[in-house]
Amino acid sequence: MEENMREKIEEIKEKVKSRSLYIARVPEKAKKYFMDLADSDFESDYGMTLKYLIDLHKGCFPTGHEMMEGEIEALKIKVEKLESQKEESNQEIKMISGKTIKLKRREKNGNI
Repeated sequence: MEENMREKIEEIKEKVKSRSLYIARVPEKAKKYFMDLADSDFESDYGMTLKYLIDLHKGCFPTGHEMMEGEIEALKIKVEKLESQKEESNQEIKMISGKTIKLKRREKNGNI
């Protein structure tokens, strides 16, 4: 029983074990900003501050699938807009005389 408890304690210690990260050649202004941010928002927890900045960077500068999904969504919006314009261009106008005129949009290549 006691052996089991010691194993659990060691396991917990391993999970919360601190890890070190040393970064050289950091500009003084950037270092001050980072430390001030850590002090004010994260109670001087540099690890959580770094994680926050990485998450922020990922959110502001999407890469890979996120960028492609954004482009696809923009293209879908453009296609929907063009299709709605095409539907609108095939409208009919009824004149005062009672005559109906069908409007057709000319394509770029000259075809109707």
